[in-house]
Amino acid sequence: VDLVVIETMMSLQETRAAVLAAKDVCPELPLMATLSFTESGNTLYGASAESAVVVLQELGVDAVGLNCSAGPDRMLSVLQRMKKVACVPLIAKPNAGMPKIDENGNAIYSLGPEAFASQMKMLTDDLKIGVQFNKSLEEMSVFERYILEILKAVVSRADVIILRDPSSVITPDQMDRLYQVVRYYAGKGNTFLYVSTCQDELCAMCDRTAIMETGRIVKILEKRNLTERVLRNYMLSYQGMIKRSAQVEDSPDVERIFRFKDYSYNKIKELSFSIRRGECLVIHDGGEQIYDDLEYAFTEGRGDSGQLLYRGKPYRKKDTRKIAVVLDNPAENMLFKNMSYEDNLCLTSDHLLKGLWHRKETRKAIARERMGEKMPQNGTEVKNMTIYQKYRLIYGRILLQHPDIVVCIHPFLNTDLKLRTLIYQLMKELLDHGIAVVIVTVNYQNVLLLADRLVFVKDGKNIGILNRKEFEYLLSDT
Repeated sequence: VDLVVIETMMSLQETRAAVLAAKDVCPELPLMATLSFTESGNTLYGASAESAVVVLQELGVDAVGLNCSAGPDRMLSVLQRMKKVACVPLIAKPNAGMPKIDENGNAIYSLGPEAFASQMKMLTDDLKIGVQFNKSLEEMSVFERYILEILKAVVSRADVIILRDPSSVITPDQMDRLYQVVRYYAGKGNTFLYVSTCQDELCAMCDRTAIMETGRIVKILEKRNLTERVLRNYMLSYQGMIKRSAQVEDSPDVERIFRFKDYSYNKIKELSFSIRRGECLVIHDGGEQIYDDLEYAFTEGRGDSGQLLYRGKPYRKKDTRKIAVVLDNPAENMLFKNMSYEDNLCLTSDHLLKGLWHRKETRKAIARERMGEKMPQNGTEVKNMTIYQKYRLIYGRILLQHPDIVVCIHPFLNTDLKLRTLIYQLMKELLDHGIAVVIVTVNYQNVLLLADRLVFVKDGKNIGILNRKEFEYLLSDT
């Protein structure tokens, strides 16, 4: 049992007895209680919405609210009254309208799915909850799932709620809303541990910041001393380490090796842009989570409509060795732990040397020649390698394959500062070899130092493309 829920109660006294009994039997479990109210805002036994909230939260319930009753539109005024006195999260679980009994004795609800969702949106917009209720969990955005997980942690009375680098997967606008949610629940007494490498996020979010190096805390800064200028003294600067010496010029003479032409698939709608040889193209996902659909386009070469063109001809799956995809969390998703270092390295290069998989010594020689001192000294088993050695192996495999394009999906997801710097350097090495790098991200500011162009995507369509001269003024803040 994970949770105790007392619901559809008509009497506050009976609800109080049920809460006391639950706390006596299983005091360690989270407890929620909801009652049914009439349109007057009272239960059938006459208790008001305000008195129900005050009594139940004093008894120690983790969330309180109302369920069944009428539809969402009739619940709004009752929930607003509850909100004025509530110190715990509120619950609203309405019916799809008042039920009627048909001739066969079945309960028939008057609201269909669309009308129910519309009324729920009115309710949640008024309360500024910010989560849509006409979606399944699978259809929720990453931001909505973040909010959902925070609410679950609050209700379950978690001692500490840990957020790790959310700006890697949610947009700057959503980050502003996340700040509001975190500050609200921090004000209610909840404790948050926020893990990030971004200076502006730490300044905006945190009351205190602990600076860590090689697993140890080297400095703790209080809120009054927490400024980006102070933080820069303790954090690495990417400038100089990975800034490219030359970018791909925005010129019609530069070869366009790949093109999306009014391409549609799933969440992508009539997407159009080109990829130039040797450039770093950043695709800013405006929150629609199109990265899976982009991965499908590059790996399968198909879609619902429009065209994918490779060197001016229709792109086919047989061309996929010319395009490599680096998945998010590649150290876990792109290496085979039961294979040796050299076999992982040569995995996608058998098309370059006939009979490669029949020549173990050849694969070992390739690994020694290509990786040199970058090869791990503690053996060649993947399971024994550090995270940094795994990343070097993955990007070494791609460099050996030498595709025309490398697509990196959320490359900085859950990475610390040292690993993020290494990823920058590995991408720069690909670019230095004339390989185009396409970065799909929700936070374009992380990759401005490498970028030649930015493609902004909203509602599945590109809404704007900027070249380096048009966004270079942002680099001074990077």
